Amino acid sequence: MISANGLPISFVQSGGFKHFMSLVEPGYQIPVASTISSRLQLLYGELRAKIMNSLSSVSFVALTTDGWSSRAQESFISVTIHYINDNWELKNYTLCAEYIEERHSSENLAFMLEMVIAEWELDGKVHAVVHDNAANVVSSVLLVENVENSISCAAHIIQICVKTALKSVKLYSLILKKASTMVSHFHHSNVAALALRKKQQQLGLKELKLIQSCATRWNSSYLMCERLVVNRGAIIAVLADRDITSAALALKLEINEGEWTEMESMIKLLKPLQVATVVLCEENVTISILRPIIYGLINKHMLIKSEDNENVRNFKEDINQNLQKRFKMKRQEYDEVVIDQISCFLDPRYKYLETETDEVKENVRKSVQNVLQTTRPVESNEVVSEEISAMDFLLDAKSYGENESEFDMYLREPQLNHNVSNPLIWWKNNELKYPNLALLAKKYLCAPATSVTSERCFSTAGNIVTSKRSCLLPENVNLLTFLKRNQNAFNR
Repeated sequence: MISANGLPISFVQSGGFKHFMSLVEPGYQIPVASTISSRLQLLYGELRAKIMNSLSSVSFVALTTDGWSSRAQESFISVTIHYINDNWELKNYTLCAEYIEERHSSENLAFMLEMVIAEWELDGKVHAVVHDNAANVVSSVLLVENVENSISCAAHIIQICVKTALKSVKLYSLILKKASTMVSHFHHSNVAALALRKKQQQLGLKELKLIQSCATRWNSSYLMCERLVVNRGAIIAVLADRDITSAALALKLEINEGEWTEMESMIKLLKPLQVATVVLCEENVTISILRPIIYGLINKHMLIKSEDNENVRNFKEDINQNLQKRFKMKRQEYDEVVIDQISCFLDPRYKYLETETDEVKENVRKSVQNVLQTTRPVESNEVVSEEISAMDFLLDAKSYGENESEFDMYLREPQLNHNVSNPLIWWKNNELKYPNLALLAKKYLCAPATSVTSERCFSTAGNIVTSKRSCLLPENVNLLTFLKRNQNAFNR
């Protein structure tokens, strides 16, 4: 219960728990905190062994990593692992929330990553590491041996692109500042908040609190504006009521008609970016979906139209330029083929590579062929019938698969619809037909597009290291975070 719910170990000594147990099971001897600590260590060992066993048969994994500082100003580094198992299920576990005492230099961070890799016996298995865009973190991954791919978190890149584009339009920056001030007023004034709820009831609106923006989460600006527009009528009514809001304060908080209109335009602009961020941050999304999503943003949602006003045009121009540059969307035929392109080809939903030019498409295919040639071949168990079909006989055509390589056969497969939620099911059904390509698919499709799983690890740690538990020992932070984050492993 303590590990599953993130409760303090001292919970067993609380008066409420003792009273509860006296009613449930009179005479039960409640274990002391030291006994609970020992049992948690045993639980940790059992769970660690189970995860280690599941990793023993895996050839390729991807890691995500992130840094965090607790309330006690102690620094931690989290590492999560992602892989595709023999049943073609995408799995992920939190390996650690490790205390790091030294300065966050690239060398120290690289040493921590190498230590985690060694402890979990992952040498030679780590195909990619996904991380944020901090210079020291980027450099640290490049220092780790035998890691082929260093991947910047797509959510962080979109965050940078959107913040830059919003700053480029002065009116949008002004509107966001005014919106934040208005939300702050309703959050800090009980009278205004109560009046807003009453107005929402009168207007038949849902009783929803206004959302404040956060500098490190651009989508919070979108959600803030969206919530304000939905409640515009109720907000204006409260600000116009002189029994609730003084004239001076109402003037200070005023958002004029033109600004409300621009806010609505801004919401329409930001919505595709918000949806893209949400999709990329989902639990079982791989990097193969990244280029199609960014391509769609640039060429569909951010395409400049004749009816766009100057602010919308400026935002679209800036965001397009940043997305293309930071995600390297305009790759040339002489550019090196990267993991997001290969994974896109190995995803049966995007194997036609519509996001690339014809020359780049050919380069990606050649790159996959080269990788296949350097990979130890796996014999197919697929039984191919030697009988010639009636249509093959009449058309004097070769039967499907005869004298044809795995690669050529895969090219002839129809592309799946992009709404197919799990491409791994296709690979599970076709693994025997394409054993060597299937091995590559496990290698390239296990990498996530974002480092969100590591961030979620620290959200869990933040709920454990509360203001009343700020002196929790670093090793206990790691222990409890590990147990909490991986509790579902017992049921898998």
